Amino acid sequence: MLNVHSRRGQTLPFWLITVVILLTILFFGTNYMTNLGWQIRAQNAADAQASALLSTRTNILNQESVLLYSAAVAEYRLRYLDQAMLNAINGHGCAGTACATQYASLRAQYVNALTGFQSVYQLLQRANNFTQGGQFNTDTTALLKALQSGASGDPAFKLTVLDCSDCGKGKKGGNIGTVDLATCKIITPVAAGLFPSIGNWTFRAVGRAAAQSVLLPVQGAPPSTYPPGYGPGGYAVPTGFSEYVNPGTAGYQPPEGWDTAAAAPVGPYELVDYSNLLVDLSWFTNGMIKPYWGSMKYPGDYQCN
Repeated sequence: MLNVHSRRGQTLPFWLITVVILLTILFFGTNYMTNLGWQIRAQNAADAQASALLSTRTNILNQESVLLYSAAVAEYRLRYLDQAMLNAINGHGCAGTACATQYASLRAQYVNALTGFQSVYQLLQRANNFTQGGQFNTDTTALLKALQSGASGDPAFKLTVLDCSDCGKGKKGGNIGTVDLATCKIITPVAAGLFPSIGNWTFRAVGRAAAQSVLLPVQGAPPSTYPPGYGPGGYAVPTGFSEYVNPGTAGYQPPEGWDTAAAAPVGPYELVDYSNLLVDLSWFTNGMIKPYWGSMKYPGDYQCN
């Protein structure tokens, strides 16, 4: 009969080999997940910072669009009030002293409307000076310094701007409102601490992103300037749309009117109807585009933390 106790030690090598294989899989799996996680983080940092650097330009363009809408409504109101005063002067829709009273009421409303229009015009002029004077370039440069210092964005990565028209840097193939950048960090995985004598275990986690301030595709009539889903240069942009709206029919701007001296219902000569006003609300966004600056060489073109 065989001695069972004398055969127990023969399985020990198999257990040792199995443990070594499992530890090896765990070791390389941990390193792989670490590398992958840092690479994803680097790309997310690049995408976020590219979009952030164009936020000043995009915001001012959208503010101008809203101000233009307000100016269009105010001008439409002034035109109606002016016509209503002419009607009162010529006795259309009124008679006798009621025309004079109605004219005085309309004139007061016209002065109020004109004051509002002038306020909108001044705001629009400020926004235009902000754009034409390059103030957004100054703000973008300040934001860039904050990102590079780690005060904003992901401080783990070194930000290198390859091209940025709003930052006053580059112009290597970029257009107005375009940025191309890279983020990088040198990662030391677990293997470097366990086996430092084997070799250099470090790697570079690099993110690359480019963005452009683009007009969102227009839906509805009139037809879009760019094909749906694409912006200038044929670059794909996020789904969105600019609005062509009739403020009176869409519920944005209800009819306005002024009663006569006798408090009679508003007649057609004193009613401002916005249903015939067509307004284009153009919305801009920071669309991610294909990096255009060219291939990068380390460390000549970009740096790492």
